[in-house]
Formats: sequence, structure tokens, C-alpha cells
Amino acid sequence: MAVKHDGKKRLLFYNWAQFDDADGLGGGVSVYLSNLLDALSRRQDLEIFFLSAGVLSEWLDRRVRWRETGNVYAERGVRSFAIVNSPVKAPARAMFHDIGTWQSDTQTRDVFRDFLVAHGPFDAVHIHNLEGLSSAALAVASEFPESRFYFTWHNYIPVCPQVHLLYGDDKPCLDYADGRNCVTCVAPRHGKRLAGRMFLGNSQLAGRDAGDGGVIGDADGPATHYKAWRETNLALLNDVFDGTIAVSPLVKETVVSLGAKPEAVEVVPLGMDVHATPNEMKAAWKAKPKHDAFTFSFVGYSGAYKGLPFLAEALEGAQDAFLKEDTDLIIVARMGWRDRRLVSRLKNLFRQVTLINGYDRRQLPDIARQIDVNIAPSIWRETFHQVGYELLCTGTPSILSSSVGLRMFYQNKPDFEFEAGNHADLVGKMTALACHRENVAAFWNTPVCLPSMQEHADALLRILLGD
Repeated sequence: MAVKHDGKKRLLFYNWAQFDDADGLGGGVSVYLSNLLDALSRRQDLEIFFLSAGVLSEWLDRRVRWRETGNVYAERGVRSFAIVNSPVKAPARAMFHDIGTWQSDTQTRDVFRDFLVAHGPFDAVHIHNLEGLSSAALAVASEFPESRFYFTWHNYIPVCPQVHLLYGDDKPCLDYADGRNCVTCVAPRHGKRLAGRMFLGNSQLAGRDAGDGGVIGDADGPATHYKAWRETNLALLNDVFDGTIAVSPLVKETVVSLGAKPEAVEVVPLGMDVHATPNEMKAAWKAKPKHDAFTFSFVGYSGAYKGLPFLAEALEGAQDAFLKEDTDLIIVARMGWRDRRLVSRLKNLFRQVTLINGYDRRQLPDIARQIDVNIAPSIWRETFHQVGYELLCTGTPSILSSSVGLRMFYQNKPDFEFEAGNHADLVGKMTALACHRENVAAFWNTPVCLPSMQEHADALLRILLGD
């Protein structure tokens, strides 16, 4: 039964990072949630709440509790909150070697329950990650039968605390061996590092490591904890939650193979704040300035899971003349020193390699005008690929790994998909496009129909509210 609040439906969204975090914590999920709440907060029939956890800490008051925060949509009535001093730190790497706490912590559970009581009843509670929350917190869903609880699979964290279903960050995890392989999957980092934003009263201190988090616990923790993590979370999502949402058919296929009930998983592709119709995409492609060299790009994170090292290995093994003589490469990613060494190797393989060390999303249309074809060589089973979506809207197609969820929109485009993990297939697809530019033009012969944010929000609400 729907909850009544003066005729409005009350929704709670959770992610470990606040959706409008000034430092960009939460990556693509935060970008998506900001877009989603922008759309939903314009409606007069909804009350929007947002909760985060695992980032904020206070030295003077060590109680685990929640407090209200400001946000960019507050004037529209969106209210945001954070759990302070959560024993479950975020991001995920901070808790990988303390999986027992991550699974069973009761302090986070109790504060989450108190929050639901204080600000509910909610018509729907939509959880977008398990970073910052314990599995025990998921179990409170059974105590609120008037609310519908959903989880969205932006990554695979309920079944893989490494997040990407990779072993050691760079190999597909095909068998976790009942948790035994998890114990040695992610090496512990030595020394103490701040894993959250530290506050002295209401004043923020500088110390934080947002990218890696801290290491808590023993790297040789029992495999039974990792096994219990997967089995407990699946049981809760299968039997206690009202359902889960996959952002692509690839995600549903993956999580069902790992134990999610197929009837409990709905596929709802993401929408974004940028959008273009098939005709607009084709027009943007035609409007690109003409240039002599064929230009490939890699846009996104430089981490191994996104495939930049894989791309380098594939190209180094090919040594095809077409690269050096007629082809340019643009890499748009924030780079550490190891990444820069990798880029220096690629410079010998292309006519020209240009590095853009990070970018603002607003710059992407201008960057895309220089690109013929992007490459998405992800080695993880990437749930969607938001950058690929945005590039399509600028008239820029991508060569997709078969393990990228965005390929759901690539019907009848075999020239733009390669077999995941296959160096030769990737290089072959690149060679064919660079040598036969008419094949790029043919990409637009079959329309690419992306959902808009409004279409996505409408589809999502139908599920969350049971309409």
C-alpha cells in the first residue's frame, strides 16, 4: 500500500557519496544520481530524500549518527543526510580486509533504521551501493512493509567486495572458490591512512584519501566471511527486497549466473542529462571537422579494469604500419606516473598521441569533435558505460568490448564490437575502421535509440512505486 504524505510520494535514495559532492566522489554513479534527482525534484508529486555514509567522521563526537547536509537541489525541497562515523568506511577498498564488519556491523544498521523511522514512512527506498552500509542494514527492509526496497546493480558489490568481479584488479574472476580466492584478491596496503572526511565540530579538516581508502583488518581473513558476504546479500536482495534493477541485460545475465533470482531483476537502462535522437547523433557526426589522420580515443579512468593497459598490450603486439603512418590517438584520463609510462610506449605506435590529463564533462563535446572512433576496451563486465553514451550523443561511436553493457544499443553493428580479452580482434576492428572510413559512416545506418533521463526516470518510478 502506498504511503500518504499530503498526496506526495516520499522517496529515499542511498549512495556512499553525496550526489553533488564537490570533489566528484562516487564517479559515474554520482553523476547519474545528480541527473536523476534533477529530473525528479522538478515534480510536484514527490518528496526526495538522499542519504550517504562511510565518508564523514567527527573527532569530538564519535557517536555513529546521521545529520542533515546541504545540497544543490535544496531549494526544490530535496533533503540530504549523511551517516557520520560509520564503522563501514567508503569506498569499498577501505573495507575489503574487514569483510566481517562490513557484513555484520550493527551500528550502521541501527542508525539506518532510526533514519527510516524519523523521516519515513517512505514509499520507496532505493539503494545504489553497499559502500558505507553493512549487509545487516539491508535486513531492516523486512521491518518496513509499507515501503518498497530496491537495489540497483551499478557494479557487483553485493557479490564481490572488489566491486568489478575481477581477481587482483586485472583478471576476470570466473570462480571465487567459495571465498578462498577473495582472501588474496586485493593486497593490503600498509600504514594508516585517513579513510573519511574528518570534522572538528562543524569544521572540515583536510585529511582524506578518497581514492584508496584505508586498510582495516587482516589480509588473511577467513574465506568464510567472503562466502557469507555473497550468500547473505543475495538472500536479502532475492527474498527481503522487493527487487533489484540491472542497468543493462549484461548485468542481469551476470548477477543471475551468480545467484540472483531472474524474476527479481528488472532491466532499466540509464538515462543521462545529455541526450540526442538518432538524427541528431548523425548530424553531429557529419558536422565534425575534416582532418587527414584517422583519430581514435580512449576516454575515462586509466585503471586496469577500464582496459587502457589491455589496449596498450594489444597494440604493441600488432605493430601494424597503419597506426604509425595514418592514425592518431587521444587519451583523455587522469594519469599517474605508471600510466604516463604506458602512454610513452604508445607514442611509438601512432603518428601522434595526445594526452588530456582529465576533463570536465562540459568539455566533452569539443574533445569529441577531434575523434573519429572511441575505444571502450573494458576488461570487467562493465554494467553500462556512461562515457560511451555521452560520446554517442556527440556523434562519436565506440568500439566496445563484448563485456560492456552499452552494446545493448549496438544492434547490427559487428564492426564496432570485439571479443572481450581478444587482442587480435580489437586490433582487427581498429584496422578495418581506420582503413575503410566508409564503415564508420555505416554505423549510423542503423539508428541508436538511447533513453533520455526523463524516459529513464519514468520507467524507474513505475518500478519503485509499483505503478
